[in-house]
Amino acid sequence: GHAQFRSWLLVPLLASEEFLGFLSVGHLEPNHFTEDHLRRAELLAIPAAAAIQNARLYSTAEIYGSELEKRLSDLQNAERALDQAEECRRVSEEKFQKIFDSSPVAFSITTLEQGRFLEVNAAFESRYGYSRAEVLGRTVTELKIWDDPADRRRLVTQRQRGGPIRNVM
Repeated sequence: GHAQFRSWLLVPLLASEEFLGFLSVGHLEPNHFTEDHLRRAELLAIPAAAAIQNARLYSTAEIYGSELEKRLSDLQNAERALDQAEECRRVSEEKFQKIFDSSPVAFSITTLEQGRFLEVNAAFESRYGYSRAEVLGRTVTELKIWDDPADRRRLVTQRQRGGPIRNVM
């Protein structure tokens, strides 16, 4: 398709020392292009290379912007899910606390390894005769809650094995 051209003028397109291509001009007459044509083409090549580089940067920025918008949307969805989970946890915790506090059954929460009291309910205080303040932070061994401490050790061992715990006194 270019057989009719008898003269070519090619000027490299450079941006930030990166070769982007050529600015090329063809003409039907042989030896048509002069030094003045070359100088003008070189002057045109500078903004042309900058335009190409800007177009590439814009395209890259669009991709990054799109990805950023997607990640922001994902983050907002995750935050909403986290807020919902936190609200469910709070409601569940409130329900548990109400049941724990109002139960006529003596309840205590202790650490597994040491048997250190973390929480007791009013029924526990009534049954064992200790106030909550006297119990929290102390261990079942210190307060002699178990008649035989070996029973608790068996219970802990059974729990660690993953087996069911039933009818342990």
